[in-house]
Amino acid sequence: MSQRNKPGKVDAVAALYWQIEHMSRHILPLPTTEFVFHEKRKWRFDLCWPGENIRVGIEIDGGIWSRERSGHQGAGHIRALRKGNDAILSGYRVLHFIP
Repeated sequence: MSQRNKPGKVDAVAALYWQIEHMSRHILPLPTTEFVFHEKRKWRFDLCWPGENIRVGIEIDGGIWSRERSGHQGAGHIRALRKGNDAILSGYRVLHFIP
């Protein structure tokens, strides 16, 4: 399969958002997109329920199979771990998905 035909992060977010929208009719409100949860570092979740009763952040980890564009190598992986730890310490449950 060529790189051009592979589903990307945008496709994964759209599919996940559709599933969440379908779920929200029965269970949850719609999530906020690109929600900034850390004002100082400007860290954000791809999708988030930032409420008082529900504090869930969703990350779509794109580019995990691409060596040249991956944010999960070396320093990028360390930043992702720090971001995740800060989110958890701020009271969020974080779910990770891949496209």
